[in-house]
Amino acid sequence: MMLCLTEGRHHQIKRMFDQFQIPVLELHHLAVGHSYLEPTLLPGQSREIGQDELKSTGE
Repeated sequence: MMLCLTEGRHHQIKRMFDQFQIPVLELHHLAVGHSYLEPTLLPGQSREIGQDELKSTGE
């Protein structure tokens, strides 16, 4: 099952599924803000943030 949440706070998905006794086995973050993560990025890996991404956050 796949669920897309545009903004989640304080383990929101886990709490929602817990109401129906459905365990959450894995969570995958596909984006952080306006920066999308490459599907080839493995757990524990990182990548550099480009200047265009920094500018789009307003910082």
